[in-house]
Amino acid sequence: MLVLHIEADFVKKVAKTLTLTCSDGALFQATIQKAIETGEAQVFQAESIATLPDGREAARVRITWSFKSK
Repeated sequence: MLVLHIEADFVKKVAKTLTLTCSDGALFQATIQKAIETGEAQVFQAESIATLPDGREAARVRITWSFKSK
């Protein structure tokens, strides 16, 4: 796996611990499985949402991954 790109949008000033949540686990697995089955690199962008302790959204982070079976 290889990280191709990272970008983030920050919507709140943060002075506390954030919790990052990514709900793309099934899509990660499907992308990796496709790379294994085809032998070709697969690109996938996952998004994580950062929330403050009170649940308010503070940021969104997007990471573009490349997966290739070796």
